[in-house]
Amino acid sequence: MPQLPTGTVSFLFTDIEGSTRLWESSAEAMAGAVAQHDALLMGAIADQRGTVFSTSGDGGAAAFVRAQEAVDAALQAQIALAEANWEGAPLRVRMAIHTGEAFERDGNYFGPALNEAGRLLSTAHGGQVVISSATREVMGAKLPAGVDLRDLGEHRLRDVARAIRIFQLVHPGLAADFPPLRTGEPTRSRLPPQVTTLVGRHDELAGIDKLLVESRLLTLVGAGGCGKTRLAVEIASRWQPEMPDTVWFVDLTGVSEPELVLPTVSRALELTEASGTDGLERLLEFLRPKQGLLVIDNCEHVRDSAGSVVAAIVRGAPSMRILATSREALGLQGEVLWEVPPLPIPAVDTPADELQRFDSVRLFESRAAAAFPEFSITSANADAVRRICRRLDGIPLGVELAAARLRVMTLDDLAKRLEASLGVLGSAGQDVVPHHRTIEATLEWSYELLDPTEQDLFRRLAVFAGGWTLEAAEEVSGAAPQGPVAVLDGLSSLVEKSLVVVIRHSTASRYRLLEPVRQYANGKLTASGVADDIRRRHAQYFAHLAETAYPNLIGPDEGTWLDRLEADVDNLREALAWLSESDAPTAQLMAGALQQFWGRTHRDEEAMGWQRRLVPTHATPGTALARTLVLSSLHSLEEAVAHHAKLDQAIELYRIYGPERELILALRVRAGHYDAFGEWPEAVALLEEAVERARALGDAALLTLATSHLAGILTRWAGDLVAAAPLVAESVAAARSLASPVLLHDVLNTAAHFEEGRGDLKAASALLLEALDVERRSASPLGGVGVALTRLAEIAVMEDRLDAALDHLREQSEQIETLGYGDAFTRNPLRRESLRILGEIEVRRGNHATGVTLLAAHAATFAPQRLEKVRQERFDAALASARGVLGDEAATRAWNEGSGLTLEQALRYGEGGLGASAGGGR
Repeated sequence: MPQLPTGTVSFLFTDIEGSTRLWESSAEAMAGAVAQHDALLMGAIADQRGTVFSTSGDGGAAAFVRAQEAVDAALQAQIALAEANWEGAPLRVRMAIHTGEAFERDGNYFGPALNEAGRLLSTAHGGQVVISSATREVMGAKLPAGVDLRDLGEHRLRDVARAIRIFQLVHPGLAADFPPLRTGEPTRSRLPPQVTTLVGRHDELAGIDKLLVESRLLTLVGAGGCGKTRLAVEIASRWQPEMPDTVWFVDLTGVSEPELVLPTVSRALELTEASGTDGLERLLEFLRPKQGLLVIDNCEHVRDSAGSVVAAIVRGAPSMRILATSREALGLQGEVLWEVPPLPIPAVDTPADELQRFDSVRLFESRAAAAFPEFSITSANADAVRRICRRLDGIPLGVELAAARLRVMTLDDLAKRLEASLGVLGSAGQDVVPHHRTIEATLEWSYELLDPTEQDLFRRLAVFAGGWTLEAAEEVSGAAPQGPVAVLDGLSSLVEKSLVVVIRHSTASRYRLLEPVRQYANGKLTASGVADDIRRRHAQYFAHLAETAYPNLIGPDEGTWLDRLEADVDNLREALAWLSESDAPTAQLMAGALQQFWGRTHRDEEAMGWQRRLVPTHATPGTALARTLVLSSLHSLEEAVAHHAKLDQAIELYRIYGPERELILALRVRAGHYDAFGEWPEAVALLEEAVERARALGDAALLTLATSHLAGILTRWAGDLVAAAPLVAESVAAARSLASPVLLHDVLNTAAHFEEGRGDLKAASALLLEALDVERRSASPLGGVGVALTRLAEIAVMEDRLDAALDHLREQSEQIETLGYGDAFTRNPLRRESLRILGEIEVRRGNHATGVTLLAAHAATFAPQRLEKVRQERFDAALASARGVLGDEAATRAWNEGSGLTLEQALRYGEGGLGASAGGGR
């Protein structure tokens, strides 16, 4: 017999319903049916790694290490039994799953868990799978697709001292409706029944449970629809078995008048209603001797009256605990708050196979499978699921309503319509309280509880996308009669009422509206008559932010400013979109001011999109247009020629309209284009002008950039080390003093080129290692990630350290893959460079045909760029060496093969070299 699992074990007990009668009526037919039954049942248990330890009678008992496997086995077996072809009447099998401590002796189990599992089985009907609360708790929400658990309530089992909560496994392939469990009357429960299982919330449940043990008054606060009531009921259901008949639930949703709170509480406790002092004293007299839990749900609209009753119970019934739910705190002494957050949502780029890690996705899948049994998350529909969960910001009510819509529309259609309006979500069932039937009803309930000043501020805050700071709220949303202090007070009140979420950082707090809340508030803003003014102020504020950041993105505070812009990237986009329709010159200035931000966060394609949008055919000449044209620095190299004219036009505009600082930047950008295309004399001329202007202006950062760039071109193209030497020394010294990571990184790479040109490869490597250290230590993106590693790989090849070169290229590949945002400016040129270096390595390793193929792929994909003289010489030498070994015909075949590869194909081809050791063949 296989070794039995011990410790905490999940038991699956099964039994054929009415087997005695079936044997008596037709023993021969029953023998065949039981054999068929055994094969299906034992196959399912084996498939799910269960261990059968008993087959007495017409049932079986198996043990599983994981509760999930026991449930999967029961589901697989029941579906197989339901779909089987029976010669006579089909066999109906009841199943029970229970989890507990397992004790093994002489190849068998003993102990209370075994007895409880058997008693649980006796409650079920043929075709039914029942699961104990112990198993459900161990599983959490890990249910197979399309599976749910139906709460059948607390029941007393024969010879079991405590009541056990029992659930039924529900699946489209199983029968759903059965008679009451065979336990007699269930234990009385005063909690509202829950027809679906709770998904996720494991950390919240553990934290709330712990706090409720430690304190006597705990209030769950959070936005409407975030699941406060569901959590409270779940906590109460866990306490009920330990406190039979002393767990109560009071729903204040329908209480419209403050004086009705006390009678409602009394009625829930089945006391004779009375009001005033007599009613309160009668309530306290009843509760005073009891040790129990009182859940009071939906307190926000009668907060003061509910608070008075709760305070009296806390004082007058010292053994009672109270768990309240409200959209704001009750404001009582000793009250402990637990903010109920939305469910975690996936990032925009979360891979399909990782979506199940997010509870919002798991909730959507669970509820979608209930509405549409064939539903499951696949790579084909993952994007739509991701968009839905993000659009709803993980609010459980919204996710459940969205999933229910799959009965009548496709997933893609739901995702598209949801982006336009929350109205597509429809309504929950009639058994749900009115203000929870739709997202709009939930939000309207909260909105109506605000005073007019709070409603006004709430509407105005809808203009922010992705969040805001207190300063931004005061500047954009503060109405003249209110002023900053009133905005702070109003914002604090909205936070307390769970309409605004606080995002706390070490330096400052940010605030946001959950996306469904923002969409609702935006509708109110549009209808308010002040929307245009608020959106104009929002656009002006963020245009000013971009303008302020512009000169500070190179310097000691560049990381702080990049972080500031990153935090408000959605607001910047909203502002640009609004300005592009209403104030094109300001939009052009703003987009150009963000050039460094776009580039250093690898949003090149987004920047080019703004340029296309903001440079019409007949644009007004001036600084604003020039700034937008300089965004051409972020184009892909495949489109370079088309952007040369734009950069030339920008320089001419700056010469006329200024300012001087931006002209210097434009000169350097255009020189970079000349550099890439090997037109180095033109680049030198522009950079010499930039150096002269920067010296006159007294801008140390611009001067350092220009001198470093000029030194690099003199080194790499002209080979003029004498002219380059003082420029390198000046730029390195300046960069070290200016404390700008991006500046120092750029200058160190240039200095390394200079040392390489002098033949001092050791000094060049030291500078590159320092540049790499700057990358790793920098708290902000530098844009040129991967450059230092590429150069280190090149030097290692020159020193014939091929393993080291491959290590550098592997790390380079990993680094630039993390840049994201598509074809970033610094990404593909470096990947093309790696093809050339890999080709040279393969030739040195003796893999000549492979080397030629990679060199050809580099040449084909590197155009229209040109290699500097020294690199072209190394390229030609490697190619000639390989051709000399292969012969013209074989070398030509290898060259033609590489010339036909795309960049991605060539990189995949080169992965073999990265994965092999030096000296290996192919």
